[in-house]
Amino acid sequence: MEAFRNEEIAGLLGDFYQAHANENREVMEQSLMKMQNLLYTGEADSTPFKDYFNSVFGGRTPYNASLSVSDYPKESIIRELLQNTFGCYYSDPDIKVLFNFEQDGEVRLTYNEDGFTLEQILYYLSIGRSDGDKSREGRFGVGSKSVFMNVEWLKLRSNNFNFRIVNDAGILKIRELNLTAPVFKGTEIVFKVSEEEQAKIKENLVNLTIHKGEYINLVEFCFAFIRKKQLGRFGEAENPNRTFNVAVMDMGKPLAVYKVIRYQKTPDDDPTVRFLQNGKSVIEFIWHENEGFVYLIPFAVSSAKRDTLVKVLLDKYNYFSTYELTGLIKSTGEDFIKEKLSAFFISVPNSYITTHRTGIRHECEEEVSEAINRDLKYMIEKYSRYFVIELLPRTNSDKYYMRPKHYVFEFFSNYLSTSVMVGDLRSVFHNSISLLLPGKSEAMPYSEVKEIGFFSLTDHVSKQEHENGSAFTEYIEDELVKMRKDVSDMPENIIMASYKWVDEDSDEEGREFCYNFNFDGNTYVLDSERNPAIKDFDLSFGFRSIVSLKLGKYVINDAVADEDALIGALGLFDTMYGQDYKIGMRYFQFNVHYRDITHNFDVARMTVHNLKRAYDCIVAHKNSFENHQIYNEVINMLINSFTQGKDTMTFLREMKSQGSDITLQLDINKKFRFAAYGKQFMIPSSITNADLLEIIGDVYALINCGMFNGRVFDFPFMKSGYSFEKASLMSLLRESNLTDEKVSATMPNLYICDLKIPRIALLGEKDKIIRIIDINDPISDEERQSITKYVILRDDCTKPEFAKYVEYLLVGENNNVLSQFYSSTEEPNQVLLDQIPYYYKPLPSITAEELQYLRTRYKSLRSLSNLRVYRNYFAKDINGTMFGYGGTCSCCGFESSIINNYVIKSFEVGLFKDDREEKFKFSLYMCANDSYAASGWIIEDISIGGMSPFVWLDEIASCEVIPPEFLLCSIKYRCQLTYDIIGSEGREKGEIVTMESVSDGEQKTMDIILSPLMMAKWIEDNLSDEYDTADSANSESNVTTAQF
Repeated sequence: MEAFRNEEIAGLLGDFYQAHANENREVMEQSLMKMQNLLYTGEADSTPFKDYFNSVFGGRTPYNASLSVSDYPKESIIRELLQNTFGCYYSDPDIKVLFNFEQDGEVRLTYNEDGFTLEQILYYLSIGRSDGDKSREGRFGVGSKSVFMNVEWLKLRSNNFNFRIVNDAGILKIRELNLTAPVFKGTEIVFKVSEEEQAKIKENLVNLTIHKGEYINLVEFCFAFIRKKQLGRFGEAENPNRTFNVAVMDMGKPLAVYKVIRYQKTPDDDPTVRFLQNGKSVIEFIWHENEGFVYLIPFAVSSAKRDTLVKVLLDKYNYFSTYELTGLIKSTGEDFIKEKLSAFFISVPNSYITTHRTGIRHECEEEVSEAINRDLKYMIEKYSRYFVIELLPRTNSDKYYMRPKHYVFEFFSNYLSTSVMVGDLRSVFHNSISLLLPGKSEAMPYSEVKEIGFFSLTDHVSKQEHENGSAFTEYIEDELVKMRKDVSDMPENIIMASYKWVDEDSDEEGREFCYNFNFDGNTYVLDSERNPAIKDFDLSFGFRSIVSLKLGKYVINDAVADEDALIGALGLFDTMYGQDYKIGMRYFQFNVHYRDITHNFDVARMTVHNLKRAYDCIVAHKNSFENHQIYNEVINMLINSFTQGKDTMTFLREMKSQGSDITLQLDINKKFRFAAYGKQFMIPSSITNADLLEIIGDVYALINCGMFNGRVFDFPFMKSGYSFEKASLMSLLRESNLTDEKVSATMPNLYICDLKIPRIALLGEKDKIIRIIDINDPISDEERQSITKYVILRDDCTKPEFAKYVEYLLVGENNNVLSQFYSSTEEPNQVLLDQIPYYYKPLPSITAEELQYLRTRYKSLRSLSNLRVYRNYFAKDINGTMFGYGGTCSCCGFESSIINNYVIKSFEVGLFKDDREEKFKFSLYMCANDSYAASGWIIEDISIGGMSPFVWLDEIASCEVIPPEFLLCSIKYRCQLTYDIIGSEGREKGEIVTMESVSDGEQKTMDIILSPLMMAKWIEDNLSDEYDTADSANSESNVTTAQF
């Protein structure tokens, strides 16, 4: 019959897919029934169906295949095909799948399902649609099309349907489609890939128990088996006798046969999923299911396959989608979770999986984590009997090693120690394990293990210490010796010392440990010995730090009794944990946190005896507190404990005696209060001045803040022992208009007090303090009328010192008139401190600008009438290079710190310039001895910088920079001598020695260095007309004429 109604097919397909999108099952079935009737009656054939799908594949419909499947790599071929295989309906409980690898890259897949329906064919060939049956695989509707995109061509036949689809440079085309073909029992799929690709697929399927495989792995087969509970179409109960059978053949020759079954030895045993290869059991998994999450954990492994299988299991896997077998590992986008599973496999409900099945959706991670935590808690409790660790002797060694009795333990432990999803489950898991000691038939529960277990951990050990063995000696061997002493009163105990090392340059790191299991008089040693294969499975996770044991010395009944206990406890944390711990506080209980360790003890009941020690301890640990609020609360708690039950003066005196600093502060009402440790205390109204001084300790602080003003002066005071005659005072201070009445009103009211400070207390009626003043502070006439006593707050003054206060009180200022009169000295010794002798300093080069400054400075000194001040300008350094002579004579080198020993002595000598004598003036910084001796010198010649003084002056005038050698001077002179030091009888009354007794000594040469200021003086004295009227007044003179 001619297919005359083909044009209706496109409309019916459109109605079918639109109803599918609207989830309108009734319209879908109506459209499907009409298409089937048209096909079976011959009124329509397969041609319009082929045209429709080719339009879809060609992008001529709203659905574009390349946009939907491009993220599916070629490695997904086998997963997608098996997904459809296991998602089909079966009448036979033994699901049989056959892979046959044929010539030219062809692969033939056959399986004994009931066969495709027309509806399933329509889904299989569509893009982005599936049948919506949640009991079946493949609900995204793009997986099969990803297969089409990654093969050259694919043929399928099942029931009355067959088709052939080709991949033409990324465009899919259906070349053959027959929807009314002869019946084929089961389903057969043939596809072609490159021979290289075919070889990889075959190698993967043949070696499922040797390699993880990029196309499929044995874990995926086991998950598929668990999920395939119903075999038929009608939702019957789970068939426990179902089996998965997969045969792999090459050109009809068997290569491998796999079988997956449900196994349960006895009704009391946990059922397992058993995976067999060539008829032999290879591995068994236990599993758990809850709300769509499926967990698969290795339970038993064939000894013959153990080495290779463990490597396969310990490879990295993605989280598996419940309805997908893909678990792709190639995606790297930020939206995909990076965590990989290792020997602990979880299938996550499809709603949490990304669109292209590449991982868990980012926004679902928290929800997935909570679900996994929920299920793991249940599984830990359910399977805790498998969490047994044995302590076994090592071969040819006196040491021991740990081994889990069941694989389940190791895989649980591995997942919990590496996953970011598990939250706080590590402690739940560890509390479920048990330890089987040598010679024991029953394992010890972890609750008992951790009660007798103690550890010591040292962090941040250098790689060098690790490699040279010093770290093991110090942090493990020596630490274990200490720990043995700490636990010596415990007959049974477990102690563990460990350290973590790190290489700062490469970030390489590691951990070493050593356990001592002490039971029944025996010690079993487990030592890591730098061997990563020796594991402890975090047995010490719940151990108490050895600090907890040592802490018992300071913490009794969960509390510290006093500051000594507190200092000891925190000192212990410093020693054991360094600066890496934090102190929290809740309900006045310290919570000391170090990593996974927490120590709790009460501080509210602490009695503080020495507040300063307690305070200093807390301040030293300020950065260890979790926040500043807790720190402040602790300080207040210490103060309250210390002051409780004591009056203010009592606890303040105790604070003072302990070395505390107590100051004065204004409160919000502008009234002074005592302040210490950030807290204010009220000043008692009955407090005396002596009490104030005792507590504050700083009399100046009390004076400056005015605290004494208006209070009775209750310090002991008395009359001074010094006497001053009124006539002498009137005479000496006559220029200050001192009156007889003022002397009479002041001198009888002078007192002294032993406060040892240079101040004067002005007292009014009833000895109340008007104010306390410094010398030279003005006293108004109004104040003087109120003053009844002047108390000088020193009783250790000498009379000249006391005279200063007398002069000040009498005339209003101290000019040292009385002090000098009552002093026996004519002039104080002037001392120049901390100036390096000039001969240690390099001679400077002096610029023209610097010379101008020096000459200007010297000119300003000419007007000084005080010879001492004038001299001192030549003694002091101007700056770091412009040196002064200080305490060194420029002529003989005599040194003294007292500047009084030196003078500036001026000379004038006649020297020839251009055959004519001219005067040259110069001065020297001399000690007093040389100054007197210079009166007998005859200057014969002067050379400066190797030049005559006049050439030197001319050269300086033209220099931009004066070189250092221009400061070197050489003076030739003779000393006039006489041996007639007493004189003849006729000269005993002071007559001048006659020239007949005087002779000239030998010529001498004196080398001197000119200071920069002295050089300026020489220049100015010889170039200025003011010399005779100015400088001669400021120095001693000696005039001589050079003789040739």
